[in-house]
Amino acid sequence: MRIAIRQELNSKTAEVGDIIDLEVVDDVDVDGVVVIKSGTPAKGEITEASKAKMLGKPGKIDFIVNFTRSVDGQNIRLRSNRKFSGNSSTGGVIAAAAIVNPLFLLIKGKNISIKPGQNFTAYIDKDYTIFTGQ
Repeated sequence: MRIAIRQELNSKTAEVGDIIDLEVVDDVDVDGVVVIKSGTPAKGEITEASKAKMLGKPGKIDFIVNFTRSVDGQNIRLRSNRKFSGNSSTGGVIAAAAIVNPLFLLIKGKNISIKPGQNFTAYIDKDYTIFTGQ
């Protein structure tokens, strides 16, 4: 299933343990019966976050997707692991630049910013019996 981020995430402000708001992008159906509707909220959690650092080290955000709800209100456990990192300069470039000008050691990497609407894939973690009234 496709999941979308509903809030901006930034490696400069994100902290491990932060809960993030997500949403199901498309209806999920089994044999033509919708079991999870598009637009259903989902929750995730930041598992790693770091700000950009000197020597060109980029910012980073890793998170997992925890759950959403089925049409009958059950919590549906999801799994997905997303890793985002900013642009970085390679160590060789930094070392060569430092030989020419030591001030290049002060080059700071870029923080990563993930805009709302970014889509990715998540998977239902186990089998469920969903009561749809049909």
